[in-house]
Amino acid sequence: MSLALFMETAVAGTSGPEGFGRGTTGGAGGEVVHVSTPDQLRHELCRSLDATGHCGDSTPRVVVVDTTIDFRGLEGPTSGLGCYPYKNKSESLVLLNNKDTHCDGFPTSQISYDKVGEDPVMVGSNKSVVGAGSKGWIKGAGLRLVSVKNVVIQNLNDATSCKSLSL
Repeated sequence: MSLALFMETAVAGTSGPEGFGRGTTGGAGGEVVHVSTPDQLRHELCRSLDATGHCGDSTPRVVVVDTTIDFRGLEGPTSGLGCYPYKNKSESLVLLNNKDTHCDGFPTSQISYDKVGEDPVMVGSNKSVVGAGSKGWIKGAGLRLVSVKNVVIQNLNDATSCKSLSL
């Protein structure tokens, strides 16, 4: 899988990754689309699923996020078994399946969270997700890249983006 993450201010297609990401082009040469809603973002990053439920959309596309796209509250609250691994309870972990061992050694309890967190945004191969200047934010949902290649994620302003990227 080719994945490049770089957080410099740039215009789509004007700069590229260095090091391990060199040669990653993402959606360069494909359609450039601007998104402003959660549904638009989901659609443009993955227009079709394959037989295994992973994103099957490999058409090159540059997806420009030029506003705050906020998923929080769209599916309502829920709760599940989890733990608080830090003494100040600033962050909780929810166990989404019975094989998860992240709470081993910590007391578990019911943790309330936003249900949309269970449904990350699928990203297909040959995509660029580019934040426009300082306006590109994705809040409340992560990006999921499974069995894909050649993806560029650039200039998104979200303090949780590293925590919400699943490969």
